[in-house]
This record gives sequence, C-alpha cells and structure tokens, in this order.
Amino acid sequence: MAFLNDVHALATATNMGASFTTTKTYTGLDGNPTPGFCLDRCIGYAIQAVWTGASAPVGTLRLQGSNDNVTFTNLTGSDQAVSAAGDFIWKDSTPYYKFVRLAWVRTSGGGSDTLSATIRVVTATGGA
Repeated sequence: MAFLNDVHALATATNMGASFTTTKTYTGLDGNPTPGFCLDRCIGYAIQAVWTGASAPVGTLRLQGSNDNVTFTNLTGSDQAVSAAGDFIWKDSTPYYKFVRLAWVRTSGGGSDTLSATIRVVTATGGA
C-alpha cells in the first residue's frame, strides 16, 4: 500500500477578534466542494495552529467533526485554551468521521491577533 502525505492550509492569517470556524472550500476526492476538510481515504491527520499578535486573545480552539458536512460536533478532548500568542498541534490516527474543521471560540481580546493553521493528511492510495 502506498501513502500520500499532503499539507493544506485551513486558515491563513485569520483575525481572532471574533469567533469563527474554518470555512475554506475544498474539493473532495469525489470532486464536490466541501466547507469541512474531507477525510476520504484518510488514515490519519495532524492539524497545527499558530496564533500571533500582542492583543492577547482569550478563548478556545477546538476541532469539530462531521459525517454529513452540515452538522459539526465538537471532538471530545480537542479543546485548547488560548490566552496569549502560541501554537498547538492535534493528531488523529483513527478519524472515523468524514469531515473536520477548526473552530475558534473567542472570549475576549485578540482584535489584532491572527491565526494560521494547516492540516497534514496521510492517505492510503492502494497498491503495493
């Protein structure tokens, strides 16, 4: 079996002054656009988030999963408290849901801070 290791942007310098979810539209393996990152044939992924700035964002970063790309559910144990500039990485080697996205839930601050995030996906491609 062969494997592909691809890195994709989920968020690029996104302002943290308000709550948001990553909404970049992706083209899934089925060729259809999807607002959540499609995990078809994915056997694992890692999401890295980096937030920078001096206005001290306070809130929570979390991952959300979905099977239908309409209803997203918070992934248990994925909450990461944010109170200053920093970074964090999540990994999942058993993603049994079809779509994933990153959510920022702002409590205060963060008006000039930005968040960038990438997802690295390991995909089985078949073959020997």
